[in-house]
Amino acid sequence: MRFRYHLDGLDSEWREAGKEREAIYAHVAPRRYVFRVQAAARDGVFDRGDASFAFTLRPRWHEAMSTQVAGGLGLMVVFLLAHRWRTRALRDRERELALRVEDRTHALRREVADRSEAEAEVRRLAEVLEERVRERTAELAEEKERLAVTLRSIGDGVIATDVRGTVMLLNRIAEGLTGWTQREASGHHLAEVFSLIDRFTREPLADPVGDVIRRATVLELPSQAVLVSRDGRERLIADSAAPIRDRESRVTGAVVVFRDVTEKRKIEEHLAHSENSSLLASSRQGSLTTSTTFSPGSSASSTWPEGMPRRTARFRRD
Repeated sequence: MRFRYHLDGLDSEWREAGKEREAIYAHVAPRRYVFRVQAAARDGVFDRGDASFAFTLRPRWHEAMSTQVAGGLGLMVVFLLAHRWRTRALRDRERELALRVEDRTHALRREVADRSEAEAEVRRLAEVLEERVRERTAELAEEKERLAVTLRSIGDGVIATDVRGTVMLLNRIAEGLTGWTQREASGHHLAEVFSLIDRFTREPLADPVGDVIRRATVLELPSQAVLVSRDGRERLIADSAAPIRDRESRVTGAVVVFRDVTEKRKIEEHLAHSENSSLLASSRQGSLTTSTTFSPGSSASSTWPEGMPRRTARFRRD
């Protein structure tokens, strides 16, 4: 015997059950149903009549309307509570942010006020500094003018250099002796402007500034130093070089002071030559006098000057 069944409201057609005597449904919605069963004999023909029974499937507790309503109300209450909590949290956050903004605003105002005061102080100090710079500039200009006047008034040539030997300043006497002007000599090495040779050997003399910078002491040139000017003229000079020091006694350069002693040397050499000539003439005059007063037959030691060779005396006597 075979069976088939049909659940009204759920099945659209009969389901074959074979020889099974049970039917299983899942996910059936709660409602009223009619379950029908038909049987077939060995010939396979199902009876027209069927066995049926009606039943009502009640919803489970969480599917009940009351439960759903209660759940909906609970969700609404939870939502309202969450909304109130969130609103309160946002208000608290807003008040906190407002306090922070207010504190930051006050801090910025104080910072702006402090910065304004600092800027005003900086401007005041800048004005004071500018005034001091103007005063110092005026003082330096006066000192420079006095220095220029002093250098122009000095009868010796003056050349100032830095520690590398680069010419920084020449006075008028130095311009005349070297043949270089202040503008032309500035930036050139001293050896180019102040060319020295030995009077007798004609060899170039060492740059005096280099030794002054290294030794940090005053040096004098040899007496045979000759200055060769830009146009080739030569002059005997007497000079000295000294280091330039700053307030901390650091060597910042050197100054060379020199003068033309050509005429003086000529006069000195002429006088020396005249003196030597006079001494030589005097010596010769003394020799002639001795020869005329010496008489033959007299003792040489009594009439001939002491130290004079005896053979000379005999020559004079003969």
